[in-house]
Amino acid sequence: MVLTHRAHKAISQWLPNEIITEIVQAAPRSDQASLCRVSQLFHDLILPILYRVVDLEASASVADFGGTVLSNAALAGLVRSYSVNLPRAGMSIAVKSLSSILVDSSKTFVRLEALSINFLLLTDTDIETLLCWTFPHLVRCSLGTASRHWSDTEQQHTLASFLIRHPRLESLHIQAFPYALERSSVSVRIPLLRLQQLRCPSRIIPSIVSPRIKRVQIYWNGGVDDVDTIFVALKAMIPATSHSFVPTTITMKIFPRLSTPYRGICLIQGHLSCVSTSSPH
Repeated sequence: MVLTHRAHKAISQWLPNEIITEIVQAAPRSDQASLCRVSQLFHDLILPILYRVVDLEASASVADFGGTVLSNAALAGLVRSYSVNLPRAGMSIAVKSLSSILVDSSKTFVRLEALSINFLLLTDTDIETLLCWTFPHLVRCSLGTASRHWSDTEQQHTLASFLIRHPRLESLHIQAFPYALERSSVSVRIPLLRLQQLRCPSRIIPSIVSPRIKRVQIYWNGGVDDVDTIFVALKAMIPATSHSFVPTTITMKIFPRLSTPYRGICLIQGHLSCVSTSSPH
């Protein structure tokens, strides 16, 4: 995109800032970055757009971005959504070189609303550190965990404490590799009163308190014995008087140990999926 000084002057004179912002949002990110250098006005309008949603998929990008926000707190305050999704091939290298900068930079996102990080990228110490942070505006959270994490009660309570400090969550995804949380339940109560979407290992279900849940997807392990406890907790989340369980697909396999009241809930390829739908009455 080429913008002459004369054109820029005309645009800034005759178009309100709100319209300029709308136009810029429709442009490719590469053009947005170029426009930042045209003038101070464009820089001020476009910078929040560039930093609002950050999706990093390369180790170099993680390092560059982390260094930038650590050296400029004002930029960190612009970030609303932060996602780090590196390919598995680069994870072993990333853990050694990027773990600390990932955690340190995350702490600076004081206005963060959505967080997605695979814990395979982090060292055990940095995971513990990250879960000590608090993001007051967080509404969507996705955390990938490894089998070596959450193997004892103290680690599981660290995760529970993190969730308790984020009561505004509406969407939560905790993925275990493989089923790290299946061997012992998280015993504390986790009130997430705004939660609507939940994907997690089955053992977390009895700990979640959420009256607004609309969709639940469980990572299920056949070695779990207290099936009834888990489904009693599910039904408590979604009262039968106002919601009903319906299968998400016609192709389903009913878990053989489920008792009759739970026959409306289905196990699909290892994932237990439930959908609540509002009653017409």
